[in-house]
Amino acid sequence: MKKQIFLAIIVSIITLLSSCGQETKLGIKAGVNLSTTTNSIYMYVNKSKVRYHGGAIARIKISKSLAFQPELLYSLAGDEAIIYDIHPDFVNGRLKTHLHYLALPVAMKFYPYKGLIVQFGFQQAFLVQAKEKGSVGRRTNSRPRNQDVTRYYNPFDAALLLGLGLDFKSGFTIDSRLLYGIADTYKPDAGLDIIRDRIYQSLGEKPQTVRNIVLQLSLGYIFNK
Repeated sequence: MKKQIFLAIIVSIITLLSSCGQETKLGIKAGVNLSTTTNSIYMYVNKSKVRYHGGAIARIKISKSLAFQPELLYSLAGDEAIIYDIHPDFVNGRLKTHLHYLALPVAMKFYPYKGLIVQFGFQQAFLVQAKEKGSVGRRTNSRPRNQDVTRYYNPFDAALLLGLGLDFKSGFTIDSRLLYGIADTYKPDAGLDIIRDRIYQSLGEKPQTVRNIVLQLSLGYIFNK
C-alpha cells in the first residue's frame, strides 16, 4: 500500500508538471548531507557523517514571489555509532550506518527580496538499501562487520523541510535545508540490536524513536531560465 501511495505521488507530480507549460523550469542539483539521528540504535554515542545527494528538480512559478518545487533525489543518510564500555568483556566497536533513499522533497519557495529564497515543505523517501560497516565485539576480540541491514529499517521515511537559498540570473541556485525526520527509521522489534531491546524490555519501556536529521547543502542549475 505504501509503495502504491509513493508511486501515485510521483505520477501526480508528473501530471501537474505536464499541465503547467511555460511556467515550469526543469533543472538538476547535487550536494552534501551532514547526517545524524536523534537516538543511536545502539544506545551509545552517535556522530554526524557526511553523505551526498543528487537528482532532478522542477521549478513551477506560481507568482513573482512564490514557486512550487518538487524534486526526485537519490540521497544518503545515517550516522556513526561509537560503542564502548570500560569492562573488556562488554561490547565495543564503531559502526557506520549507510541509509540509501529515493527521496521526493516538495518545497514552497518564497522570494522576499530579489534572489533570496525562504523555503519550507515536506519530504517522503523510499528506502533502497541500508548497510552497516565497521567493527564490533569484545575489546580483546573485535571483528569487522559489513552487512546489509535493510530488513531492520522501515521502508519509508518522512521529514519536515525548512531552509534558505539563493537564485542567480545565470540559472545557478544554492540551497541550504534542514530535514527533520518525523518517522521512526528503525523497526524496534526487528532484532538488529538485541541488547538494546532487552534493556528497554527489562525497564518496561519502549525503545526511543530513531529519526533522521539531515543538514543539506546543494548547488543546482535551472535550464532555460
